[in-house]
Amino acid sequence: MRRRLAAIMFADVAGYSHLVERNEAGTLRAFEQCIGQIWLPRIQANDGRLVKTTGDGLLVEFPSAVAAVACALEVQEGLANELPTDDSNERLGFRIGINLGDIVVDDTDILGNDVNIAARLQTIAEPGGICVSGAVHDATVGRIPFKAEPLPELNLKNIERPIRCYAIGPLHHTIVVEAGPDRPHALKMPAIAVLPFLNMSGELDQEYFADGITEDIITLLSKWRSFLVIARNSTFTYKGRRVDAKQVGRELGAQYLLEGSVRKSGQRLRVTAQLVETAQGAHVWAERYDRELTDVFAIQDDVSQRIAAVIEPELGRHEQLRLVSKPATNLGAWDCLIRGLYLVNKFNKTDNAAARSFFERAIALDSQFSRAHASLAYTYQQDILHAYTADRAQAIERQTASARRATQLDPTDSYAHSMLAFAYRWARRHDLMIAEARKALEYNPSDSWAAAVLGLALDLAGQHREGIEFFKRSMALNPRDPRLGYYVALMARAYLVDHDYESAEHSAHQAVELDPCMPRSHLILAAILGHLGRSTEAHFALDTAERLHPGFARQWINGHEYRDDVDNNHIAEGLRKAGLVM
Repeated sequence: MRRRLAAIMFADVAGYSHLVERNEAGTLRAFEQCIGQIWLPRIQANDGRLVKTTGDGLLVEFPSAVAAVACALEVQEGLANELPTDDSNERLGFRIGINLGDIVVDDTDILGNDVNIAARLQTIAEPGGICVSGAVHDATVGRIPFKAEPLPELNLKNIERPIRCYAIGPLHHTIVVEAGPDRPHALKMPAIAVLPFLNMSGELDQEYFADGITEDIITLLSKWRSFLVIARNSTFTYKGRRVDAKQVGRELGAQYLLEGSVRKSGQRLRVTAQLVETAQGAHVWAERYDRELTDVFAIQDDVSQRIAAVIEPELGRHEQLRLVSKPATNLGAWDCLIRGLYLVNKFNKTDNAAARSFFERAIALDSQFSRAHASLAYTYQQDILHAYTADRAQAIERQTASARRATQLDPTDSYAHSMLAFAYRWARRHDLMIAEARKALEYNPSDSWAAAVLGLALDLAGQHREGIEFFKRSMALNPRDPRLGYYVALMARAYLVDHDYESAEHSAHQAVELDPCMPRSHLILAAILGHLGRSTEAHFALDTAERLHPGFARQWINGHEYRDDVDNNHIAEGLRKAGLVM
């Protein structure tokens, strides 16, 4: 057998039998016209070889993935724009699948598993669309301009490993992926384009800095799983041009734009950034960052990470408000996730239960949706954390199962690993909690939630000061996080078990101010004041916690979260001094 590496393209006409039945002569004429005027010239121009036709389709071989993708994009554009249409002609919608791999060659055909994969990819492409394997995507991204939407991995017959795949299209078109047998429901995630930051100083070194900021932000944003990020090679085509947000949004298929500028004045550097919603041209968020010019690369890293950390929650809040009034009957898997996140972040028992139903519905629509599984785990986390459930053991079991499933579906999702870390928290498996939390922050250094989870993991394991530093990092990354009061309360507790009562009291009062309805903050304050001998204030804090959540204090103190019982007993002793009857 002769073998070689090749890019394999399969294409066929969607609904061909129905078209022939309805208008046989017109369909056959249109097919011949497509082959002669559109397909063959573009196959030849991209060094391809037409292996064979299959009645209503084609099998084509290319020397590279770049050539195959270029040909596919040119063909679909030509089919859409160049052929005349009238009552006697049929408009044919070709579906194209492309794979890259090892093929077996004989005199008239090409064979092998990688050819079969290309044929399978073609069946899940939309009419007028292109579906490529992960190998093709990785070999072409950055080398040829296109938009890509990741699809759930495919489990193909007689092929052991699941296949990564992407729907791709030209930059100026919006990719629409409809539901089908291989994808129960499409994820319609928003896309964000990061335009090149403007150099307002006119100095060449600042031009490099502005480009570096832009590239770093694109890289950091791509680590989130909440939106799609338009590739650098597409957004940098707008460098130096005056742009209109609505037009750029249409051309790139982006619902959001991030743009900014860099200005140097003496030894100070100012970076500004703003997030714009393209449909209306409305500003969603804006911020400026002033730095002293010391280590330029350190400044670039710091500012890029802070911007990337804020964009995800800001974009998420905007999407939640946009979808909150949408009729429930029209919600897809992505919509259900966003509606659920809107509810779960209200932090009460009723909304937490309602959020769970939305996450379960998202999973029912798309069982491969990792973020929905992780978010479902988060609802069980809330049940345990706030004592919403009487069956704590069952909640821990369900949280662990959902979080593990999320990490299996997307092993690089920081949010999924954070949820699994929390599951290990309740099982008092502190080393595993630290390991998962470190994974989460490694996969997404801009994730303020992951930083807080690692801070908690280290604190519970006895590394209080190191944990406090990660709490501070979390709050610096996203000062507007709705869970900020919770993070500050945890930091106050870490100071308490480390016997730094002054810092503990300051943080506890701050936590109460940020979220006066969270009983945990009042309990931590009560324990601190108890140790300080300020019994009247301590008793008042304890009573406030009891009014907010009757019985929560005893449930909380019996959790014994710290690895070392010396720490658990120190908190309990503070509450006893505050007046809690054990």
